[in-house]
Amino acid sequence: MTIFFYILIAWSVSSLVIVYVLMRNTKALKMLAYTDSLTGLLNARGLHYKANHMLAQRNNTVYMLSIDLNDFKKINDTRGHAEGDKVLQAVASVLQAQTRAEDAVSRCGGDEFTVLLNNCTHVHATNVVQRIIDTQCDVGLSIGLCAAQNSVAEPNSYNTLKIQSDSAMYTAKTQTKLKGLKSSFYEHIF
Repeated sequence: MTIFFYILIAWSVSSLVIVYVLMRNTKALKMLAYTDSLTGLLNARGLHYKANHMLAQRNNTVYMLSIDLNDFKKINDTRGHAEGDKVLQAVASVLQAQTRAEDAVSRCGGDEFTVLLNNCTHVHATNVVQRIIDTQCDVGLSIGLCAAQNSVAEPNSYNTLKIQSDSAMYTAKTQTKLKGLKSSFYEHIF
């Protein structure tokens, strides 16, 4: 009886340890799945998850900024990929510094970033854009801005918002090149 009791206790303790390790590893894996390893920002998957949560809130206005670094390929080609990585990390720091804790900042891949401004006004959103442009000095930015007002989660609401902000960003990129600007932003209202 005594040996059986000790075996039962040992089995119970080892089971608890296994559960604890699995829970900790699951949290770490989730973080890896939703985070960009270079910048520490959300990745595209993490952004999509966060966006769906924001868009599901009633009476909430969400602004999306699609941001592309202008002529980033030249930085990689002339200064090397290590310097390019430093530029990406610097941009990530600027974006985090200019946003609030309730917002979401992501690097969606390459030199493209997306920012979700949760529950904010048009004035706040344009001020954030201007601060980002004013703060960033190593590289030019093209920024597209659009809003989903009073959103209720719909299957296409995130995708629609992303398409519209990307379209605005491409317009900003064209303006930047045509006018010889370092940075610009374009706003798509719908």
